[in-house]
Amino acid sequence: LDADISVSKMVTATYNGNFNGNGHTLDLDLRGDAETNYVAPFGRVGEATIKNLHVTGAVTSPQPYAAGLVGCAFSSLTIENCQSSVTLLNQEDEAMSNGGFVGEVRGTLAKVVISNSKFDGCFLGSLSYGHGGFVGNIAAGDVSIKNCLFAPDRIDTKTDQCETWARINELPGQSAKLSVTDCKATRFFGGNHITIKSAEDWETLRSRVGQAGGKSDFTVFLETGGEEVAREERFL
Repeated sequence: LDADISVSKMVTATYNGNFNGNGHTLDLDLRGDAETNYVAPFGRVGEATIKNLHVTGAVTSPQPYAAGLVGCAFSSLTIENCQSSVTLLNQEDEAMSNGGFVGEVRGTLAKVVISNSKFDGCFLGSLSYGHGGFVGNIAAGDVSIKNCLFAPDRIDTKTDQCETWARINELPGQSAKLSVTDCKATRFFGGNHITIKSAEDWETLRSRVGQAGGKSDFTVFLETGGEEVAREERFL
């Protein structure tokens, strides 16, 4: 990308390749319809790297898996040094799985790595729920989020079934995994989370993990100066 540009149409064919934003901005005005899932600048992505890109504007869709950058990733995707300042709007009273960067990861061999990136956009729609701050849903595949920041400007959706980094809703017979390393969040976006500030909080963690009996996941944070640092994801 050699200039800041505005776009109102998404790439609908599967994208494979390297996209270097060169520090420029892609300003979006994407509006989905009742027939279209995965509304995002890149609707479906196979083997791809997207880096050095700032995405702004709005993505509006009545269907699931809308996202700031990629609708559906089904192979190897790397997102590096990107910023999503996109407003994601959905008015449906359903779990819509919108994602700040990726709508859905869905592939037996899918491997998605998001690093050195920030979401500071908005999740809007007072009826919708079931979103993920970075990834709307992992149905099958592995997702790694490294050295990233979740700092939403505004959230006015429901927080039921939402997750700060990514939702996991596995397809039958498939495996879906998430790891989060050295990431920070200025606020939580639903989910099971525990912030540890003291030995008493540690005892709360021990108790809740015991009560869950291995059937629930917890995101564990150590508080550092007002921001929450994700030390370990999926603490069982």
